[in-house]
Amino acid sequence: YLLDSNKSAHVKNILGKKIGDSIKVILPSISKGYSRILSFPEDKVLIDKPTLGEKLHHYEINKLSEKMKVLSKVRLILPLPRPQTGKKILHLIGCFGVAQVVFLLPQSHNKQFLTSPVYKTSGIWNEIKTGMEQSGSFLVPKVQIVHLNLKEYLERSKVACKISLDPSMEDSFYDLETFEYVSRQEEIGIEVYFGSESGNSLEDIDLLSKMSKCYSLGDTILRSEYAIANVLGILKSKG
Repeated sequence: YLLDSNKSAHVKNILGKKIGDSIKVILPSISKGYSRILSFPEDKVLIDKPTLGEKLHHYEINKLSEKMKVLSKVRLILPLPRPQTGKKILHLIGCFGVAQVVFLLPQSHNKQFLTSPVYKTSGIWNEIKTGMEQSGSFLVPKVQIVHLNLKEYLERSKVACKISLDPSMEDSFYDLETFEYVSRQEEIGIEVYFGSESGNSLEDIDLLSKMSKCYSLGDTILRSEYAIANVLGILKSKG
């Protein structure tokens, strides 16, 4: 494998690696482990193909830990955010290795956001990849933009555990039990719904209270990316 210019410069200049040294590698959706530097052709870094059987440089096939299993069954649902916020959210889901994020975009709302490079295929992958590199996660989240409003999406969802968040709710999200949903065979065990940054309307709260389990993260109003980081941290701690 030949690393690109940016990664090659990082390996040589920041990490100070030399020919024969080992570096950590990630194979998206497969696993993570180590590989060996073979040469530096044209200022780039050539590494060997990770294979099983070598004593020092074999590719370590890691089974999902219990904590990773929780997040690998989580789907996040939220209105399509502004591109700058979207970048942070894509980075976070790459870090945590969640199963999927679905951005809701009703036909009449914020279509101009889709013109941003952030929401192009390459932009989405770049942000997710950066998050994966930061945390070492090899799980690649799926990203979907659907032209549905909240009610339409909830009516179509078949996920057993639907969770919504609002500061007005009495039950604390910290008390949520996740194990029964993680142990099920479905690909997605938990769906978590986040409102827009302006907050849920009374109509939304009424709808969510009828079609999901409602919890609070406390009385502090959080930006979308902070609320998501908080929720994913709590879910991971319950693994």
